[in-house]
Amino acid sequence: MELVHINILEDGEILENYFIRTENGRIQNIDTMDHYRRKQEEVLDGEQQFLCPGFIDIHNHGAVGYDAMDGTEEALAGIAGFHFRNGVTSFLATTMTAPLEQVKNLAGLLERGLKTEADILGIHMEGPFLSERNRGAQPGQYLLSPKEEHLRILDEMKPWIRLITVSPDVPRIGLLLKYCKENGITVSGGHDGAIDEEIYRAIQGGMKSVTHLYCCSSSISRRQDAVKHIGLTEIGLEDDRLYAEVVADGHHIPAALFRLIYKCKGYRKMCLVSDEIRAAGLGDGEFMLGSGKHGVPVTVKDGIALLKSETAYAGSVTPIRRMVERLVKAGTVPIEQACYMASSAPAELLGLKDRGHIRIGCAAHFNILDREGGLRRTVKEDRNG
Repeated sequence: MELVHINILEDGEILENYFIRTENGRIQNIDTMDHYRRKQEEVLDGEQQFLCPGFIDIHNHGAVGYDAMDGTEEALAGIAGFHFRNGVTSFLATTMTAPLEQVKNLAGLLERGLKTEADILGIHMEGPFLSERNRGAQPGQYLLSPKEEHLRILDEMKPWIRLITVSPDVPRIGLLLKYCKENGITVSGGHDGAIDEEIYRAIQGGMKSVTHLYCCSSSISRRQDAVKHIGLTEIGLEDDRLYAEVVADGHHIPAALFRLIYKCKGYRKMCLVSDEIRAAGLGDGEFMLGSGKHGVPVTVKDGIALLKSETAYAGSVTPIRRMVERLVKAGTVPIEQACYMASSAPAELLGLKDRGHIRIGCAAHFNILDREGGLRRTVKEDRNG
């Protein structure tokens, strides 16, 4: 396939009037149109619109009536299809706090090598190693402090665990951090009640990001005396070692708060995430976050997902494509940076080498956007066989 007359968004920059040649699911050549000579039958004219890598959603629970915790091929296929229709070409199936055996069931499903419209890169475990102090919509009865017996269960599914959210203040969390570091699992901090000294220890132990910053991440607090301690929110903003997930739907993170995060972190350390639940794509109503007896009832009103008590958000129903469009239309960030947050930054956080960028050898996963950041087309060419 050849894409011609396209403006490429790569590494936070705009490359004007380029062409791309792909073969067997990979980018084979990138150059200016001055050097273009047709070689393939299939040619797509980009009409001077913008080409970015396919979006990578590292934090999402479900969509169109399905949740990753349902643990069925039908559910994963339905979620992947919704993601693909919204420009996400790769994602992590995100679990919630529940018995580890239920997460193990999901890993077993991925082990079968499912073919889905958007690639499932693995699992993001959001829990159960979280703090009761800031658990949000996570069920308190299943929270755990890591023990050797839990690591043995993780061993059975570690090829599929790509990201895990933990609370730095949970007892024995160092045991889990060591395990993740030894096994190449990326660690994010969140749903915590931690103070600075605990957070810095976790960073030293390998923690690389903050899960949905400002949403259940700890803030300034006191423990037993008058001394003030900063929390994960402040350290997430200030410490350049950490990436920050941002649910940029205008509700979880209002416009002014987004500008603050952007000013502190810069686009290279911000990952747009949807945190979508099974209600995504279905409108308002009553839904379940998670699955079966381990789930949590959720109400969606006016496009906002809330706990039944309506005291806190419970995930989101806004796809990343809408977040990119909102940011670009409002002039909050330029299109090339918004797309970096939606594709390249998540790839960098997870250490992905074959996607998230438009470079020779990378996967031929693309989104074509208009000048206001609106998604016009998704192109995903897979390897033969």
